[in-house]
Amino acid sequence: MKHNRLTLSTLLAVGLSCATAFFFNFQPSYSQNTAPQTPIDSGSETEKEVSQQELQKFAQAYQEVQAIQKSSETKMVQAVEGEGLSPERFIEISKSQQNAESDSKATDVSTEEQASFENAKAKIIEIRQTTESDMTQAINKQGLEIPRFNEILTALQQDSQLREQFQQMMVN
Repeated sequence: MKHNRLTLSTLLAVGLSCATAFFFNFQPSYSQNTAPQTPIDSGSETEKEVSQQELQKFAQAYQEVQAIQKSSETKMVQAVEGEGLSPERFIEISKSQQNAESDSKATDVSTEEQASFENAKAKIIEIRQTTESDMTQAINKQGLEIPRFNEILTALQQDSQLREQFQQMMVN
């Protein structure tokens, strides 16, 4: 399944031009013992102290978000494969539609394959929208708002001591 997760991460990185991006750039982590590595714009509010209670809430929300995202990734791969396409072929078609100068293999898309691609793309958009909503709910359930969640995420990237505390919470 790790291969599918990597392929799906590539699929998401390539992006579907019509799919809405996550409101925060949360990438899947392959080990829950590592701090998030997503770059977020830093601002003056990110300097705000993170209490132990907030860090605990963040850690719980982070774990829930990862579980939601893992489930979503599986559903996306299944949606693509359910339409008779491999994730790799889906990516090729997506790239060819975004870049007219792509290789001939990717641009040779049959009518049937194009229909499968469009169906899979629609399913992925729906899955992403549901995932976005579920992740927001998981964060809010822990008593955090999205902007504060992102501030803590930024603080973790900038503060090695805070990151170490977070990693310990994730292990326990």
